[in-house]
Amino acid sequence: MMKSPLIILFLLITVLVKGQTNEIEMAALYGKFTAKEMTKDRYSALATRWNRTLESLDQYPDLPLDEDSVVHYTYVNDFPGTSKDQLFNQTLEFLAIQYGLYPSFMYANKEDGRIIFDNSFEIIKNYTGFYTGIITVIDEKIVFEFINLSYQAFFEGHYSGNVWVDDKTVNTGIDKAYPIILKDPAHWKLYLTLFEKTNKQVISTVGSFRDFHFSYPLKRKM
Repeated sequence: MMKSPLIILFLLITVLVKGQTNEIEMAALYGKFTAKEMTKDRYSALATRWNRTLESLDQYPDLPLDEDSVVHYTYVNDFPGTSKDQLFNQTLEFLAIQYGLYPSFMYANKEDGRIIFDNSFEIIKNYTGFYTGIITVIDEKIVFEFINLSYQAFFEGHYSGNVWVDDKTVNTGIDKAYPIILKDPAHWKLYLTLFEKTNKQVISTVGSFRDFHFSYPLKRKM
């Protein structure tokens, strides 16, 4: 039976100890103020501008952090009645069909139940996201982790006046992107959008992954 989106979202709960949140952003700004690295007027102006920026979004896109304060998504997926061998083989099939990833391009060891691969996803305009996926398979259960997240921005060559500026590629680890509030306010919305799109991409990937496994018996009968 097909699960509703609400049930799927309920099942896709990350198992992590803390997160990068708006409260942490505000604390970072307040820390600069209490350290006398900015005036009261500057602090007030930035806080007001930050709140207005967040109002243009549904909410701050929280990021899950591990005990080392590194972005680390972890999803535990239960598949009752399905053996480790079945889940492992189905996972390899999913990666091949969904992303064109084959065993020769990843670490895949059925004995220890581990599959490790690198992948990318389009975000906005000239930005691409990258991550390392770690999948651990045991009987009736799969743990799907996303680590080493980063962004790559590509800027095409162009003339600046009479001077030609060459193409440029900029790589930024997601852990270097926060706290956003301490960056140039002109870039706040960009970083918030990158975080939001990343969260949606991860949830979409895990949702597709679960759907594939749950519908697998039906695929075999077709």
